[in-house]
Amino acid sequence: MERSTTPAWLAGLLVVFAVAAATTFSLLIYRHAQLNELIGERARLRVGEPERNAREARLKDLLAEAPQEGFGAPISPADLPAARLREKIKEVEAAERQARIDIDQKLAQNDVMVKASKDLRDRGHQQLVKLMAEAPERRQEVAREEQRLYDMQRDFDTKRRDLEDKIKAMSREVEVVRRQGRDRLTVLDRRIAELQDRVRQLTRQFADSNREMRPDGSILASQAAHGFVVVDRGHAQHLRSGTRFTVFTRRAGRTVEKGQVEIIEVQDRMATARVLAELDGNDPIIAGDLIHNPVFDPDRTVTFAVRGAFRRFSAEEIENMIRSSGAAIGRDLGVDVDFLVAGEDAPEAVDQAVRLGITVLSEVQLLEFIRLPEPLPATGR
Repeated sequence: MERSTTPAWLAGLLVVFAVAAATTFSLLIYRHAQLNELIGERARLRVGEPERNAREARLKDLLAEAPQEGFGAPISPADLPAARLREKIKEVEAAERQARIDIDQKLAQNDVMVKASKDLRDRGHQQLVKLMAEAPERRQEVAREEQRLYDMQRDFDTKRRDLEDKIKAMSREVEVVRRQGRDRLTVLDRRIAELQDRVRQLTRQFADSNREMRPDGSILASQAAHGFVVVDRGHAQHLRSGTRFTVFTRRAGRTVEKGQVEIIEVQDRMATARVLAELDGNDPIIAGDLIHNPVFDPDRTVTFAVRGAFRRFSAEEIENMIRSSGAAIGRDLGVDVDFLVAGEDAPEAVDQAVRLGITVLSEVQLLEFIRLPEPLPATGR
């Protein structure tokens, strides 16, 4: 598709050359006017030359007729007009010579300027002729460039339409995937709710089974007012620092829970613990109170099995904390395992533990017995 519109750069170039030609022509006219003025002045000078020559001749005759005095002789009053006339003649001759020199210099300068103006005009004319000769080719180049741009724009529009179609198709596919994902999330949420119900059920079973606390030791000495007690368990009973115990006593045939303590220093057959909580300030922890931890056994090493994924810690971190408490890790879920620590995605292991009579603990329940809670609860005093 060819278009006849003159490119902007060519139109601009033509304007520049037109301005240059007009400037050159104006300068040429101005120089011609100066030259004509100089020529007229020279003609006027030449017209007055015969009269000037005649005056000079008369002055010379007068000087020849005037009496000549010797060198250094005083000039008489009659000789003063002749002397002034001779000085005047010399001034006129000097002025004429200077005028001729000035005229010759101006004529030479004018010739140089006329030649420069002619050269500039010739170059401008040649450049203009060259540009006019190249103008058709430049128009063709511009037309070809416009056609190329038009083809590129058409190709771009085609590709854009193709991309829009692909985006629409991908959007439909994404919507299908999202719908499938929502359905999958619904199924997973239902499964999570079932597992949470199972955990709550197992937690209730664990609480029921441990409601009747068995004593795992007793308080030897109490400084509960200062926050410390001494228990009758130590390294000989596999006690470890950080183990927590519930402090209780029995009154009138029932179990009365009094608070919680945590072991901070272990000796051979005794240990020092700090008071984490004292439930009733009027019923403080005293010597003779009993201590209980469902995962601590002073007579043997308790064995745990860990299955599934957990929220706060990894399975490896859970096992390390269990070992730090003095217990052992069982790889196989059998009759020699005392406790199963189950994550949310271990329903088969939980079912197997229930069949074998193994106590099931959640991550939170395990941390209640072998790890210091965050933050520490305040005492009841």
